[in-house]
Amino acid sequence: EEIVRLMVEEKVYKSPDIDLKNLSERLQTPSYLVTKSINEGLGLNFYELINRYRVEEVKSLLINHEHKRFTLMSVACNAGFNSKTTFNTVFKKMTGVTPSSYRDQHCLRAQTT
Repeated sequence: EEIVRLMVEEKVYKSPDIDLKNLSERLQTPSYLVTKSINEGLGLNFYELINRYRVEEVKSLLINHEHKRFTLMSVACNAGFNSKTTFNTVFKKMTGVTPSSYRDQHCLRAQTT
């Protein structure tokens, strides 16, 4: 519960430097217990957890018209990604489409509604 709270309320995933050690220190819990909690409680590994929150953040920013003028990479950086390759790979793996296709699909929908 505390891990999810840190993700939702404090958005620790937005830090490009977040790693298991940092998260464990914030939770004041040994890293092996944090890993076990993520694996067993959420069915994910640490990086899958972080990237899931980052992709959701990017998706919400991409459909927000105030962020239309920003590049995909600036949106990705805002969500915690610091590599274009990783961002594109993870986003496509989790959504089935590229970030630019996702943005285009949602901008089209917004224009037709």
